Amino acid sequence: MSQRSCDSNRILVLGATGTVGSMVARLLLQRGSDVVAASRRPDTWALPGAEWVSFDYEAPGTFAGAVADVQSMFMVVRPGDDAPQATAIPMLEEARRAGVGKVVLLSAMGAERRPEFGLRILERYIEESGFRFVHLRPNWFMQLFTAGPLHHDLMTTGALHLPAGDAAISYIDAADIAQVAARVLTTAEYDGQGLTLTGPEPISHAQLTGELSAFTGRIFRYVALSEEQARAGLASGGFSEARIERLIQFYRLVRTGVCAPTSDATQRVTGAPAATWQQFVQRNLAAFL
Repeated sequence: MSQRSCDSNRILVLGATGTVGSMVARLLLQRGSDVVAASRRPDTWALPGAEWVSFDYEAPGTFAGAVADVQSMFMVVRPGDDAPQATAIPMLEEARRAGVGKVVLLSAMGAERRPEFGLRILERYIEESGFRFVHLRPNWFMQLFTAGPLHHDLMTTGALHLPAGDAAISYIDAADIAQVAARVLTTAEYDGQGLTLTGPEPISHAQLTGELSAFTGRIFRYVALSEEQARAGLASGGFSEARIERLIQFYRLVRTGVCAPTSDATQRVTGAPAATWQQFVQRNLAAFL
C-alpha cells in the first residue's frame, strides 16, 4: 500500500450530514484541515470551507471519487446495519488502493469483546490491512433523547418506556465523541488504539427523567417495560421484526450492567471531561420544552 505524506491533511468525513460526522467536519475545518465531506445528497447541504462529494455505501461507483487524494478517513457505517462489513470493506479496499493512510472508525462500546459483531469484524479488517488506525468505541449517545423515537415518546407521553429495568448507562454527548475524533484524526499520538468513550457517570432512566423534570419544570417519568410489552410497542410503531429483536437483545445486555462502566478517554484525549447528563440538558433545553 502506498501512503501519502503525513504532512498533508486532507481528511474524508463519511456521514458528514449525521450527528457525529457533521460535528467532526466542522471541528476539523475550525482547526485548519482540508475537509472532504461525503453525503448521498451533497447538493442539499452547505458547510463553508468543505469540499462535498457524492458517496453511498450502496453505490460502489462513488467510492473512488470520495477517497481521491485523501490522506485520512473518518468512517461511519450505516445506522442500524447488522453487517456493516459487507459494504464498508469494499470501501476500505478502494481507500487502500487510493493511498489513504489512516482510518478512524466510529465503532461501538464493547466491540472488542464480541468477535462475531459486524463492527468488530470491520475493526479487525482495518487492523490487518496496513492502515494506521484508531477505533472509537462510544456508548449510546445522549442525542437519542433530543430526536427520534425516544424523544417523541418523552414529549408525547411525558414518559420514557424502555425494557431497561433499573440498569444505568454511561450515555455520552456526541459532541464529545466529535472532539475526540477531530483530535485523533490530526495526530499520530493515538494510532493503533481502541478508545472506549463514555459519559463521566452511569445514570439510570429514573434518574435521567427525574433530572429532566427538575430542569424543565415538566413532569417526566420512566416506565420499565417487560420484553413482551416492548415488543408490542415497537411493533405498533412500525419497527421491523429484525430491528425489534436487536433492540430487545440490546436491552437484555443493558440489564446486566454492561453499559454502565465509565472511561476517562475523552479527558485524556481532549483535556476536558466528558459532559454530564445535566450539562447536556442545559445546553439542549429547547428540545424538551
